[in-house]
Amino acid sequence: MSTLMEEFLGIWARRARGRRTINTGQLRAWHPDSGKVEVLVDGLLIPDGVKSSAHEDFVAVNEFPAFRVTRYWLRGPKAGTTDRLIKIP
Repeated sequence: MSTLMEEFLGIWARRARGRRTINTGQLRAWHPDSGKVEVLVDGLLIPDGVKSSAHEDFVAVNEFPAFRVTRYWLRGPKAGTTDRLIKIP
């Protein structure tokens, strides 16, 4: 017997077949001192959650339809770059 989530994912997958996906989501930073917004990451697929790491050296962005979590580095030698934290096949 399937779970509700498995049923939802199955419906979503059937509807998504044959459709072109457009990665237009962004991770943005707001600078309250200047009131300006900076785009940190562009081309995300429907980003629907953001969480900072315990040491605040990166943020993780969930991209549900792509079944992946993208990591954006805030500090350290990789600052300003992205990589895949999780990719579910």
